Amino acid sequence: MKKIVISTLFVASMILASTIVMAKPLITPDISSQPVSKVVHQPTDKQSVDGIEYTKLTQLEEDGSKGVVIESWVDPITNDKRVDSIVKESDGTVHPRSNYLLEDGTKWVQVDRDKNGNAISGKYCSLTKEESQDPGVDMWDTFADLKFIYSKPEWKNEGMTSSKDGKKLLNLYGTGILEDNIQPEGCSVNVSEYVQIQEDTGLPVNLSVYYEENGVKSFMYAEAYECKYIQDKDVFNLTDIPLTKYTKLQFIHGEEY
Repeated sequence: MKKIVISTLFVASMILASTIVMAKPLITPDISSQPVSKVVHQPTDKQSVDGIEYTKLTQLEEDGSKGVVIESWVDPITNDKRVDSIVKESDGTVHPRSNYLLEDGTKWVQVDRDKNGNAISGKYCSLTKEESQDPGVDMWDTFADLKFIYSKPEWKNEGMTSSKDGKKLLNLYGTGILEDNIQPEGCSVNVSEYVQIQEDTGLPVNLSVYYEENGVKSFMYAEAYECKYIQDKDVFNLTDIPLTKYTKLQFIHGEEY
């Protein structure tokens, strides 16, 4: 019974982590060599004129049914970022929420919306440059970041396939052991990731993740991605939204006032 409880909690926590991190593999090869501050990969000249990077991430259940949907926008030139997701409050109410990282990462904004997506109220907090570079704060990946992640030589190439709409997809496979700080107590968990990359863009289309605990391999989660460029810079417009200034925010500082 104890083993089952550990596994259930572990899977739930990993799914939550994947939701927060946004379009980033749970493990990446040679993860121990990653720096503490986030490395931002600059877009090419072509990316600079293509507009705002939009990503729609849909979590999929094992039977293929849809779960959580998260939308994000990144301006690779100004570095403005926004992510929309559904949140559940302590009283059980559910509503959309938008989080923004603006002004070159020095301003965090949180906007609560009604069920129709209309802004109700919000709050903001100024960040130091050091705080803004924390990977736990700057959760977004640009398209350049994603291309870099999946171009690493540690990924195993498992050949090409075609999608239903005729797009050529590169199949990649990666595996690794979770770091000690997220290993469940008394277990050794290996994670395997299978990802399909659209050949002409280098961006992910599908990701499936499995974990192996004490010799038993099980489904963890799957995600489908829609990545495209849009021209609507109003996605970062906060005009006419009432915002309350905070010195510290719970999510970032562990306290709020």
